[in-house]
Amino acid sequence: MQKMAIPHTIIAIGASAGGLKALQSMVSGLTPDDGHCYVIAQHLSPDYESNMVNLLAKHTPISVVSATNGQRLEANTIYVCPENANIQCDNLNLHLTIPLAEQAAAPNINLLLHSLATVDDCKIIGVILSGVGTDGAEGLKFLKSYGGKTIIQDPESAQYDGMIQAAAVAADIDYIARAENIGAILNKLRS
Repeated sequence: MQKMAIPHTIIAIGASAGGLKALQSMVSGLTPDDGHCYVIAQHLSPDYESNMVNLLAKHTPISVVSATNGQRLEANTIYVCPENANIQCDNLNLHLTIPLAEQAAAPNINLLLHSLATVDDCKIIGVILSGVGTDGAEGLKFLKSYGGKTIIQDPESAQYDGMIQAAAVAADIDYIARAENIGAILNKLRS
């Protein structure tokens, strides 16, 4: 596999409470060298250094890295937003910003989904996993209005289903699946 390959699909994944377990299950079902890239916005405490990259890397052969400002997206890579940051994408470049003081949780999943909706030359898929609150619902609706595909974790398999239920109400959802089965859906959407 060549390095610096441009992804043909960008998968934006939002999660919050219970998200680590769901993310570990999801990444364990992903196919290496599938041409996708993955951008994870998992709500994190701003007060503690995240170990999310190491915790996910143990469950997948795909490269898992902490996102950095200005980083260019590459195929076959999982990008994890670090703590105390919002993550957005300007075409194929990642941008990290400091969350506003009034922001309830970071990273803001809606911001990520909005930024990806208008990316050119790539398929875009939004995924919402376990979490409380409504973050991601409005962004998923926006992404869908621009032709993106939408996936939510099966609420019965989630530790917390608040974000999932909010997304289901707000957006037209294409697929509902257990976290470990989302990889199979992504493979199907590849063609």
